[in-house]
This record gives sequence, C-alpha cells and structure tokens, in this order.
Amino acid sequence: MIDLFTLIGFGAVGQAFLLSTKYATEKWGIRQSLLLSLFLVLGLFLLHDVLAHSRLLLQWPFLFGLGPVFSFLIGPILYFYISSILKEDFRFRWFDIFHLTPFLVAIINRWDTLSLSLNEKHKRLSQTYERIDRAGLLSKNLDWDAFIHFLWWHLLPIAYFILIIWMLRKRGDFLFGLKKLSVWIQFLCWGLVGYYMFDYAREFFIPAKWNHEFQQIALLLLSTYIFLLSYILLKYPHNNFAIKPIPKDAYSRKEYDQLFSQLEALMEEKELYLKADLKIAEVARYLGEDARELSICIKNVSKQNFTDYLNSLRVNRAQQLLANPEFMQYTIAAIGEQSGFRSKDVFYRAFQKITGLTPGAFRQKRVKN
Repeated sequence: MIDLFTLIGFGAVGQAFLLSTKYATEKWGIRQSLLLSLFLVLGLFLLHDVLAHSRLLLQWPFLFGLGPVFSFLIGPILYFYISSILKEDFRFRWFDIFHLTPFLVAIINRWDTLSLSLNEKHKRLSQTYERIDRAGLLSKNLDWDAFIHFLWWHLLPIAYFILIIWMLRKRGDFLFGLKKLSVWIQFLCWGLVGYYMFDYAREFFIPAKWNHEFQQIALLLLSTYIFLLSYILLKYPHNNFAIKPIPKDAYSRKEYDQLFSQLEALMEEKELYLKADLKIAEVARYLGEDARELSICIKNVSKQNFTDYLNSLRVNRAQQLLANPEFMQYTIAAIGEQSGFRSKDVFYRAFQKITGLTPGAFRQKRVKN
C-alpha cells in the first residue's frame, strides 16, 4: 500500500542514510560519529514505521520489531552528541556504557519477536494486518508487558531531554552570542520532544478508529524533522556547530577582577539593571567584550550567574526604596517595577531568596525601627 506518506517517509529515510554516508566518508571524530549514529538510528526507526505502514514489511520481515528497539538509542546518542558540542575535550568514560541499559533491556523484552524465524515473522505480520482489515482498526487493548514497553519507550526520551536541558542550563555560558548553535541544539531536542509527545498522545489517548490517520501524521512529523535536520546541516557546515570554549587559563584572576570592576562601574553609572529585559549581550556591547567571556567573569568573581547578579542589584535598589519614607505610598508591585523586575512574582521570589524576608515584611521591619 504505497501512498503519499510512504513516499515522503522513504524520502526522509534516504536523506538520513545519505547524510550518514556523507559523515562516514569524512574525517572521523567523536562528534561526527555521534551525529552519524543519530541519523542512522533515526533512519532505521523511520524505515521500520514506513514499512509497517505500507505493509512492505511483509517483504522484509527480518526488520520486524527492530524499529522500537533502535528507538531506545536516540536519547543516549543525542545526549552524548550535545555533550561533545559543549565540551571541547569530550571523551567517553567507562560508566557511560550504562546508557545502553535500556537498549539491552528492550532487546531482551522483545527477544521472543526478534528471535522468530522469517516465516514466523511473516505469519505474525500477516495475522496482524488481517485483523486490522477485518476489524477496520487496530485494538489498543494492550497487555501489561506491552503497556510497560510503550510507556518506557515514550518516557525514556523525555528523561534524556530533561537531562540535556539540565546540562544546557549548567553550561549555558557557552551559548551566549552563538545563535546558530543555540537554534540547532533547541531544534534537535524540541523537534524530537514534539514527535514523542504526539506519538504518546496517539498511543494512549486517541480513539482506535482514528489510529491510522494519526499514524500517518506521526510519519509525516518524523519525516519532516529529518528533512529539516538535513537542510540545516547541508546549508551550514557541521563544523559551525562546534563550540570552542575559552580556555580556563585564558584570563587571570586579576583580569577577571578588572573586568568585573568595569561591569560594576557601568551598572552604577548607567543603572542598566533597571531595564527588565536586559540581556548579557547588551551589557557586553557596552563593555566591548564577548558575552561568553563576561558570563564566565561574573561566575568566577561573584559566584553568580548573570540573572542572579542582576537580581542582587535590583533587590538592593528595592531595599533602598522600601526604606525611603518618600516611597511609602508605593505598592510592593510598584517598588518591584521601579527596581527593574518584570513581574511581582519574580520580585517576591528574588527578594526573599536574597534577604530571607518578603518585601512587605522588610518594609514593616524598617518602619518599626
């Protein structure tokens, strides 16, 4: 059953394998091999789904059951690929092998299917398609083992995406001013998150009578994701997506202190922190410095990230206003706005985090004194 979705799917599979071949023939490296592996696994995963949808899997029954197994490699490969981008000296460690545990568990869990002979796989596939044709739909009454498998299959990638987000937040200083790289990483992650969330909804919440239509949409989403990844990589050389961090010893402690002193003087003179949407790139332009370099400087000297540093200045201003009799008629929200906070909630959280008091309690304490 060859339809438009099948043709689009085959096109995306071909594109994934083509890029895998392209990177396999170039100079070998960890980052390159991980990207090659990602495209290869995505291609195999999509190929299985396209063959199953078109029923061409009956002609290649040896692939039956492999698609879902390979999907357990997507999360770990993506995690290591982004790690290799963020760490110039990235190397695999011996305990990284434990990331393969879900993949091995999936093989064991589906071994009864994977170990079938070709004739037995063909027979089981034929029975499945016959049941679909006879009933007009595929029943979603999963047994417990199948339910656990599907749940694990959908939740594992989400867990890796959370791990990646944590890693990006931890090393976010390397992304300042690198818009192409930031967009690339976000598209890699959120594109797959969108696909898995849609497929999760299709598997557990969409009525069985609409299952076929939603399977087609899922194929289209994954195919589009692969096409867009291919377009980005063909338009921009892969080497553009490699960060070369500033060496730890590039700036001495004295130089960091001097830069931080310039920052403090700028904040005092221009009062930039009163601007609610202030970005580090804007501050860096005032100083004539690189945004990443400035972020590292702030972390080294103040032991804070840029946001916390700004909030400390804003809270200090808020304390002055709350203690000033001329501002007694101002509401707490107005004080926060005058201090550079974009909302009352952000103001309250930052003020209490730094002072241990709410703005209202701080004002009352000053009035009593």
